Amino acid sequence: MPGASVLARLVAGHRDRATEQMHAGMHQAALDADPELPNRLTGLLAVRISELEQPRRRPTRVSGGA
Repeated sequence: MPGASVLARLVAGHRDRATEQMHAGMHQAALDADPELPNRLTGLLAVRISELEQPRRRPTRVSGGA
């Protein structure tokens, strides 16, 4: 019987492959449901600061002691 580390590597390898297959399946299902989804998500990533965050003041750093 193989050692624990060999079994752990085998299990990790199978888990990684199963995860990749699941992600690929979810990706394809999302594209089938809405082919424009990648374009809309890319547009959301381009917005760095939301309209609600714009009026907020940025943190300031006080230099010197009081």
